[in-house]
Amino acid sequence: MVLEFGIDILRNKQNTLQFLEEFFQEGKQEYNFLDNLYSLGLMDTLFRLQNSPSAIQKSAVKQVEKQLCEKYGASKDWAEYIVGCVCKALGIASDADESSIINLKRSAERGNPVAQVALAKRFQTGQGVDRDSEKYVYWLGEAAERDYAEAQFLLGKELYNGHICEKNVSSALLYLEHAVKNSSIDAMCFILSNIEIQALKTFDLKKIENYLLERKEELSSNQLVQLSKYFEKYDLTQTLELTKLSYAKDAKNTWQYYVALLNRVGSHESKAIALKITKDIAIEGNVIACLLLAKRYENQASTENDMLTALYWYRMAAEGGELEAQLHLGEIYENGKLVKKDIDNAIYWYRVAAYNGSQYAKEKISYKSPNCIVETLTLVFEDDTELECRVLSAENYQGADYLIIEDPETKEYITVKYVETDTIEGFEIEQVDTKTEKIVLDKFGGVKS
Repeated sequence: MVLEFGIDILRNKQNTLQFLEEFFQEGKQEYNFLDNLYSLGLMDTLFRLQNSPSAIQKSAVKQVEKQLCEKYGASKDWAEYIVGCVCKALGIASDADESSIINLKRSAERGNPVAQVALAKRFQTGQGVDRDSEKYVYWLGEAAERDYAEAQFLLGKELYNGHICEKNVSSALLYLEHAVKNSSIDAMCFILSNIEIQALKTFDLKKIENYLLERKEELSSNQLVQLSKYFEKYDLTQTLELTKLSYAKDAKNTWQYYVALLNRVGSHESKAIALKITKDIAIEGNVIACLLLAKRYENQASTENDMLTALYWYRMAAEGGELEAQLHLGEIYENGKLVKKDIDNAIYWYRVAAYNGSQYAKEKISYKSPNCIVETLTLVFEDDTELECRVLSAENYQGADYLIIEDPETKEYITVKYVETDTIEGFEIEQVDTKTEKIVLDKFGGVKS
């Protein structure tokens, strides 16, 4: 409307509303809210902002949106959408989001395939709307019927996989075929990464190969990995070249695959490159890389210094939350593999691993377990003094667990109630009454000295 008649048409309420009524019949809500803008005199306010500085424009626009919400009950989304449309026509700065859900819906309803796919993705992820698989598929279908390649690929993939809609291979192949004809690289990569589709012999795989290889520099890291895995079964050199390019584009998400390929080649040069890449990624704090380095150094270790290098990388991985590293640190310190035994360190890492879900580690630090390596219990008193006692036994009485410990100074036996918890410490202790203490001590077979 503004393009055809100029912005001054917006000054005339009757003409603007008449235009909406005649040429935008689905815009009943737009009609009502624009009418509200005129009634409140807010349209004049927006016109007066045209020559104001950007910061003033944005601030005033927010006030206009607020009044529309307060006076007429418009939602924040609708207020931003309506006022944003007027601001765009007048060339006024605003914080209106072109990808707001109302903007997308309106644009999608008018047949814009880009908006239809964007709206479909919102329904898939639940961004700004309730997640709805049916609407996701519906809007993909609308865009696909408008010969939009991205929609054809996405719909073809969903119909083929059958996870969120009924599986329909024939329809899937038809949409994928259209997507390929429309030069969808995603569709081509999907086909080359799917052995079952390849077996159907619907597509000219050699033609797709050549098309993608000619444009390999344009492909995303993920697309390059898909293509490289296709070549992996018969051309390892091509696979390495594509994976190297993918790594250059996105090292963080490609390094593991690249390192695996280099180690598979097995030459001294490729192994050296693989080690360097793993170190570079590990130095950045990647726990998987740290763990791989630790295992490599441990497997090659023959001296204490070698094992200390492995321990360094195990600690890096463990401190980053890698459970396998936490558990293995406990084992190395418990057994003293090429280093001095360190039960305190072993207990520490077993506790961390147990806290993170390792049942094996829990067995190592639970006083009730026959595999427990913890031999003492530290009592902390109200004055913050501590007393380290030897644990003699764990006993069960009437469904509760008790520990019998020995006072290091008096050699007296003490009974405490023992309750395992989900804390990092792993347990709590409580005092017991004299009667219970006597019964538990009798059960243990000992007496107070």
